[in-house]
Amino acid sequence: MPLPTDKIAKMGLFICLGMIFSYVETLVVLVPTIPGIKIGLSNALVVLLLYSYGITYCILFQLCRILLSSLLFGNLFGCLFSLAGAGISLLIMYLLKKVKWIDVPGNSMFGGIFHNIAQLFVAYALVQNTTVFYYFPVLLFSGALTGYAIGWIGEFILKRRLL
Repeated sequence: MPLPTDKIAKMGLFICLGMIFSYVETLVVLVPTIPGIKIGLSNALVVLLLYSYGITYCILFQLCRILLSSLLFGNLFGCLFSLAGAGISLLIMYLLKKVKWIDVPGNSMFGGIFHNIAQLFVAYALVQNTTVFYYFPVLLFSGALTGYAIGWIGEFILKRRLL
C-alpha cells in the first residue's frame, strides 16, 4: 500500500526533527559524571507517531533516524546501542499501548526503561563483563524519569492536537 503524499511529507518532517533532536543530544551532557544518560528528545516523536500513525511509521522513523544519525554524528557501536534500545522499547510501548490503564507517560516510561535495559545487554555482549550490570540502577532511574517526562510532553501534544 503506497503512502499518501501528506504522510510522506510528515514522515520527512519527523525524520528531520529526529535528526535535529539527536544532534542536540550529542551536545547536551545531562549528568557529567555519568556517561550515556540522555534526555531522549527524539523519543517524544516516537510517542507521537505510535499514538497517531501506528507501529509501521514508528519503525520507519526509528530506522531512518538511527541510521542517518549514526552516519552523521556517531559510529557503529552507537548504531548498535540505538537499534537495540529503539527496537525493544518500541516493542514494549506497542504492547503496552493496548493496555487501557497505562497512560501515555507511563507507556513512555516503560519504553525508556527497556531502552536502557537493551543497551545494557548490548554493552555486556560487547565487553563480556558482568560489571556493566552495576550500572543498572542508574539506568533504571534515568530511563524512568526521562521516559515519563518525554511521555508527558507527547501526551500534551496529542491532547491538544498540535500534531
